[in-house]
Amino acid sequence: MTKTLSTQLSGLTRLSLAIILSTLAGLFALTACLSPGSLQAQNLFAPVAKVNDRVITAYELSQRMAFLRLLRAPGDVREMATKQLVEERLQLSAAENLGVAIDEEKLQEGMSEFAGRANMETAQFITAIAQGGVAGESFRDFVKAGMIWREVVRAKFIGRVNITEAEIDRAAAGAGSGARQISLEYARYFIPGGQSSAALSEARKIQQDVDTCDDLYTIAKGQPEDVLARDTLPVGEIPADIAGELARLDEGEVSTALTRNNGETLVFLMLCGRTSVLAEEISREDIRNQLSSRRLAVLANSYLEDLRADAFIEIY
Repeated sequence: MTKTLSTQLSGLTRLSLAIILSTLAGLFALTACLSPGSLQAQNLFAPVAKVNDRVITAYELSQRMAFLRLLRAPGDVREMATKQLVEERLQLSAAENLGVAIDEEKLQEGMSEFAGRANMETAQFITAIAQGGVAGESFRDFVKAGMIWREVVRAKFIGRVNITEAEIDRAAAGAGSGARQISLEYARYFIPGGQSSAALSEARKIQQDVDTCDDLYTIAKGQPEDVLARDTLPVGEIPADIAGELARLDEGEVSTALTRNNGETLVFLMLCGRTSVLAEEISREDIRNQLSSRRLAVLANSYLEDLRADAFIEIY
């Protein structure tokens, strides 16, 4: 699973061993709720949504919610889990229509790559998330959906992505005499209310009170940990909408143009800083692949919106 096209993870923080272990303790109560007796009592296999002729069960929803909590996903976890599962149904239908599939060997490689982000083997990772109530099969389904969607995007659009030598020249020249890897450090503070006047007013007040990203820790003090997220990533690995906003900012400047959770959460986005590292090992082919991945990501997002617009989606 390549990092640039894993759009399902665009709203999530990167996994680390410390995050998983620190979060598991708080999820033991959830594990108890998912005991066999309570599964029957809550009828977790009842449908909670329908996408065309595909059903999403309450069990699937509860599993994805538990997984997102392990990933420290911000905002309304139920809403995010529902959105992901709906999109996966659309993606899997598109894969069937195109005759796209992945074999077991590739799937195992994808699961191993994902677990490796937490410095774990696949079996270790599955054991760890099981303590938070997440079944290994649910993790497998999550990875499989992402990998299949990547193959769908490649099958449908790779012939339309033509990176010219001139584009590669410009990308290389933009970094100076040699190819450079630009990394951005940025912070996101999540404010309920989306683009409402109340949320934007709160954002303006916060902007007056902070000069650097470090100041946001004071604003977030006493609130849930997932209200504030901070990352340092190469430009090519930053979600496209966030990267677009950061490109307009200088260090210490803020954007409030983005939302999450279907517009219900305002993103207070602040650029902490930029770093430029000379990367002589980056070849023209590496640059071509980076440009191609970005273009494919844009096409993938547009295609998914079209699939959603044409689908019959019912949330119970």
